[in-house]
Amino acid sequence: MRNKTYNMYLAKMNITRDLFNHNKIDELINRIVDVLSSEFEPIEIINRGSVWWWAFELIEHFEFEDNRFLICYLNKFKDDQFIKYDRTTFGTTSYTINDHVVDRSIFIFNPETELILFEHRPKISINQFCYLFSKLVEKRTGILEVVTHVLKNEENFINRIKGLSRITAAKFSLVPSNPDNNPLFERLDKSLRIVQATHSELKIKGDSLKYDNTLLEEGVLSVVNGNGKAVIKGEKDGHIEAIDSESFLIHEQFHSSDTFVKEHLRDILLKKIRLKKRSDRNDK
Repeated sequence: MRNKTYNMYLAKMNITRDLFNHNKIDELINRIVDVLSSEFEPIEIINRGSVWWWAFELIEHFEFEDNRFLICYLNKFKDDQFIKYDRTTFGTTSYTINDHVVDRSIFIFNPETELILFEHRPKISINQFCYLFSKLVEKRTGILEVVTHVLKNEENFINRIKGLSRITAAKFSLVPSNPDNNPLFERLDKSLRIVQATHSELKIKGDSLKYDNTLLEEGVLSVVNGNGKAVIKGEKDGHIEAIDSESFLIHEQFHSSDTFVKEHLRDILLKKIRLKKRSDRNDK
């Protein structure tokens, strides 16, 4: 069987408004698992005058090494009209295919960490997947708001920041972390939770901002762990440089036949889960 190239991105799902409504995160996550495991009604999205329909499709729900995994498709489809040449009449006729799937993205979801490894497709962009995953979950679970961000390559992003001769500004767009509180950015996250901030836009400016062991560092670490976006500005070699976190998305590529794609997805996400758990233990 011919191998296919899979371009995958690692994302983090975040529950926001329900954090402050006395809802238990575990119960909300189990609602999401139930939705992904059941038959799913599509939702309609109108984009630039075109009507598109989106729906999840469960492939498999399984457990491995005490972790739950769900492998699904995010399907994008519409009613399409085609023109066919008729060899008997030597003319053309038009016909419609209802619910024609124009593209679909395979993904694997781990409920305990809220991590998603998803496929970037020609007709399903990275931002589109994150947005539609969130909206489909909201619609079927009744969860007030879900926000999905792609994780960033921590080493590359931070090295670029530390390569600046001085930092002059930082802009963060953040959501509160969940399901657990990461000690790497505990002060910042706790401050936002105290005021019950579901979304935070933080701007920091100065002639030469400090980075290590500061709120600036915690903001960067929150972003790389999937809780938002950031732009850091500073000076390097006499030039002003803007470092955008969205230029450091975690990307994985592999080649596989349909027969072994499940194992590839599981092993890549499992590796990320182990690294996350090890990092959380070391920082406590």
